[in-house]
Parts: sequence; structure tokens; C-alpha cells
Amino acid sequence: MTTTDDLKHILENPLVLLAAMYIATALSAVKQIVAARRDGIEVPTCVQYFSKYWPETLTAVLGNALAFATLIATDTLNLASALGIGYATNSLADLLRSGGRSATMAGKPE
Repeated sequence: MTTTDDLKHILENPLVLLAAMYIATALSAVKQIVAARRDGIEVPTCVQYFSKYWPETLTAVLGNALAFATLIATDTLNLASALGIGYATNSLADLLRSGGRSATMAGKPE
């Protein structure tokens, strides 16, 4: 059985926190897809979402890596910062270019 101390030890591992950042980024993407579909907008599948709009995907991946390095360097890496920055990175990456992924999610023609 896992104790509270074991859980704290696991969540102090930087690789676990890096994985949490990328999971939060993916969850942000899924949330955008679900919200767009709920609004009746035709959107790509999750795989197409990441592959068709690769500049935004690459920006999110690199943004997470840069943020992770910054959090390590400033000694502010924790679960809250990893999840928050990971979630926000996907939204920030969508601002990269007009007519890209954000336009599709808003139902605008590419």
C-alpha cells in the first residue's frame, strides 16, 4: 500500500513532473476538441489535431521543455507549476499563427 510519504516522494521526481506537464498539455487539447464539438464545429481527431497542426504541437513540446528547464533552474518545480504551465502551454502554442489550430477550433475556415 502506498503511503502519503511514498506519494510525496514520487511527486518530487522531476521526470514524473515533466510527464505531468505533457499530460496537462494533452488534456488541454482534448478539452478544446470536446468544447468545439459540443458547439457543433467540425474538428479533427486527436491524432490529426497534433499532426496536421505540427507547428503548434512542436511549439507546445518545446515550450514545455523550456518551461521545465526554467522551473528546475529557479527551483520552483512542483506539481502545481508543472500542471499549470503544461495546461497553459497548449493554449499559448495556439496563438502562434492565425488560421492554424485556433481558427479550426473556433470554426473559422483555414
